[in-house]
Amino acid sequence: MAYWLKQAKEEYGDRTVSNVITQIESRIKHYEDAKSAKINKELSHKLSELGFGKHDVECLASEGIVTLGDLLKQTEESLSKIRGFGKKTVAHFLHYMEWVKKDVLS
Repeated sequence: MAYWLKQAKEEYGDRTVSNVITQIESRIKHYEDAKSAKINKELSHKLSELGFGKHDVECLASEGIVTLGDLLKQTEESLSKIRGFGKKTVAHFLHYMEWVKKDVLS
């Protein structure tokens, strides 16, 4: 917060504290909105566009799992119940899901 306050003070000079706080809040909201839009865009990617094998994508689609967002809602147990998925496939998708949560969505 100190960074935003300093930057606002440099930009707006001696305006009232209330105006500075309003400006800071506006910048924070803009940042949060942009981050939320980026995450929503990532979650809407179709699994068929992400380089997974045709068989895996078809198995997931048969269970209504079509987008990255759908996949991230799954658990190890739910993936294990998908017809055509073995232990290695489940492990692969769990690893992928952890990577997405850690590196893509954060």
